[in-house]
Formats: sequence, structure tokens, C-alpha cells
Amino acid sequence: MQTLNDFIDADPAVAKSATFGDRIRNLKEGGTFKDSKNAPIHRWFYYPTGFGVNLVYTALKSFNIRKSETILDPFVGSGTTSICAKSVGIGSIGIEAHPFVFQMAKAKLNWNLDLETMQSEVQSFLDKFNTHLTRNKVSKYSLDSVPDLLHRLYTDRTLNQLLIARELLEDLHNDDYYLFFKVALATALRKVSRADTGWPYMLPRKKKVKERSPMKVLRELFEIQLADLAYTQRQCRKGGEAKLIQGDARDLCMLSDESINFAFTSPPYLNNFDYADRTRMEMYFFGESSSWREITEKVRSKLMMSATTQVRRSDWDLEDIFDSRIPVDLQTSLYSIIKELSKRRLTRGGRKSYDIMVGGYFSDMLQISLKYTVY
Repeated sequence: MQTLNDFIDADPAVAKSATFGDRIRNLKEGGTFKDSKNAPIHRWFYYPTGFGVNLVYTALKSFNIRKSETILDPFVGSGTTSICAKSVGIGSIGIEAHPFVFQMAKAKLNWNLDLETMQSEVQSFLDKFNTHLTRNKVSKYSLDSVPDLLHRLYTDRTLNQLLIARELLEDLHNDDYYLFFKVALATALRKVSRADTGWPYMLPRKKKVKERSPMKVLRELFEIQLADLAYTQRQCRKGGEAKLIQGDARDLCMLSDESINFAFTSPPYLNNFDYADRTRMEMYFFGESSSWREITEKVRSKLMMSATTQVRRSDWDLEDIFDSRIPVDLQTSLYSIIKELSKRRLTRGGRKSYDIMVGGYFSDMLQISLKYTVY
């Protein structure tokens, strides 16, 4: 795998001499999002089905992106593109509509924390947490008040301990410190669960052999984050401002013309995965939503169409489903597929609205492609 140091030391003349086809072919060796699981900073919190860090570094090198230029990721997720760009001193703009994932990206892009201060803050947090656990403190949040999903994912003992950690988090009044601790607690939620919490769906009935201690897991995660901060502050190039925007890539008007030199992204796939549901556990735990309906209002409604859970059939007319700017020949081709899906859905369990999902997806993607002209 290409490392950060490999990229920094690479000869830019190699990229300049490559053809466009050569550059694209180079990307095929870029790896998957699994690369991010062991990469500094990236591993704090990762959003599945994205791409790996090696792919971004390969693209920046292949297309000879310089420090004076700016790259855009309109679906930045938990920050892979922006983190890679910042690490080599290249400016970036990342857009993310999911409010919780946006916070995770923001936490991962704040490398200006004083290391000694953060070590002290971490130790203080762990000492307070240990004291509460030793005294068998009961969280101020009643277990009866948390959504049922959390009870199916944790024993009452573990859930109480996690809620105590959340109380300590809420006592932090420095926004930078808060996000540093929040990303660790968010990652710990899946590691300490007694159930299968993998992608794409959580399986509460599928139990793990042993439930892990929140204290032990948090200590491990804090050690990783502090080590990664030390690494980035020592190894990464200066400059490369990373600007994050919480917003909708379909109708954002904050970017000025000719402000972007390169776009690199992985949009939601047309695979019927519910990206809002991916963080339901985290949003329930942090009190940012408490029901499927709230998830829909706060997250699902803000995301581009890619899942049938985003569809309410009464809001759509199949005869007028496409954005009028989609080329007529493409509309004709897609519409024949949609009509076939409309028939087949009636013979399948659940009768999911794949027909509307397909039409909405391509209309949303068109709005994004028309919005950005890359120079």
C-alpha cells in the first residue's frame, strides 16, 4: 500500500508524463475502504462502502494536484478525501448532508489540539469514569427512557456505563475537546455491543461470545487517537486547509465559479442501503433522535435518493419522475426499466418502491453533476 511518506517523496514528473488513460488505470490499484481501518486518523471512525486512503493518494499523484489547488468531495462522509488532502498540504472542501457523520469528519480533521493538554484531558476523563464505575453510579438517564434498540444491543450494566460516559462527555464545554471524545465514544458503541452491529444492518439477535468493558475499549481508543495526533503533527505537511460544509450537494450555492480544481468522491450507491439507518444506534445513544420517524426527518429526508425507505409513493408520479434536464434518450431507456420494476414489485414481498428509487436517484445525480464544473 502507498503510504503518506511514499506520496510526499514521489516524483511529480511521473504524473505529468502520464496520459489521462494511464491515470485512470492507476486508480484501479487504489484499494478499498478497508485500508482506512488501519490508517492514522481515518481509523477513528469510518463509514462503510466508501473508498480507501490509498485510492485518494493515488488520484492526487496521478492527476498532479498541487498545494495551490483545491479538491472537492460533495459526499465527504467521515472525511477520507479531506484527510488525505490535508495530510499532503492540499486544500479541500467536503460537503456532507448527514449531521452525525459530518460531526465525525469534523472531529477527525482537527489536528491542532495540544498533545500534552489532550493527554491530561483524557486521563482526567478516564479517572472520573473509573470513579463512577467503582462507586456503581447510576446514570441520570433512566434506562427506561432510552430506545428499545439500545436495550437489545447492550446489557443494562453496559448501557448504564455508556450513559455515564455520555454524561462526562456533556460536561466538556470546549467544542474541540468534545468532538475528540465524542468520536471515541461513538466508535466504542459498536465495539462493546453484545450484538452484531456490522454493515449494512444491525442484528440484535446475533450475539457475540463476550461483551467488552466500556472503560477498557475507551482507553484503547483514546490511546490510538493520541498516537495518531502525534503522528500527523510530526509527519504531515503544513497548509492544506480542509473546509467542511454541512449541506446538500444538490442545491448548495456556497461555492464560487472556478474555485475547484479536482473533484473526487464516492456517491451513495443505487443499492437500497439505508445510509440514515447506518447511524441509528449512535443517534439514539447521543439523544439526537429517538425514533424511525425522527431519523427520517433529521437525516433520511436530507440525503439523495438511494433507498426505498426514503420513498412515500403518494408523493410521486411515475409519469413525471425525471428531472427534465436528463437527456431524452436516457429518460426513455430508464423509463422502460422503471415500468418493469413497477410490475415486478407487486409480485415481491414488501412491494418495495424500487421503481421510484431508480428515477429519484438519477434525477438527484443529475442535479449534482450540473452543479459542479471542474476546471
